[in-house]
Amino acid sequence: MFCSQCGTALEANTSFCTQCGSPVEGTPQPQQTAGVLGVLPQVVEVKGFLGQGTRFMNLIVTNRSLILAHQLDAMEDAMDSLSEPLDQALVASGDLWRQLADAYSFPARPWDCYQSMDVQAILREHPENVEIPIAELQSVRLELSEDPESHSDTLYLGTRSQTLDLDLPWGNGHLARELLSRVVPVQVE
Repeated sequence: MFCSQCGTALEANTSFCTQCGSPVEGTPQPQQTAGVLGVLPQVVEVKGFLGQGTRFMNLIVTNRSLILAHQLDAMEDAMDSLSEPLDQALVASGDLWRQLADAYSFPARPWDCYQSMDVQAILREHPENVEIPIAELQSVRLELSEDPESHSDTLYLGTRSQTLDLDLPWGNGHLARELLSRVVPVQVE
């Protein structure tokens, strides 16, 4: 399948071109009930002086909204234990960090629990969990890092009232582009 506007090759189930953001012709309409399409783990929102207001979250993409789910202590502990061997492997890999991060196979992924959860249950899980309806998104911009020393990409979500600046560790920008382009146009820089 190819974009009718720019000719970019597209993956199945993509609603918007990952290159130019154009709607893909012939894609099915969103389902009536919200279903989880995927999860971006350990998304970081840095706020405040010297990052004192930093929050670790999971960005859950559904067919009708994005959910910023507060990372619970138990999940954070599990992710810390999973990321330690990855971090060591990334340091050893030098310039090949992005390929290693893409190929790394986690023995157990704590964020997979969201795949089987109802959207309302996710929102009730923690009082800081927030839902952003797709219709309220005015812009979605993704900056993919080209710096071999940086293991983080940046995602900007613009609504009518605010712009969220989110760091995506482990080179998760590619996963963000894949998931988000299924529901909203994504500008990639």
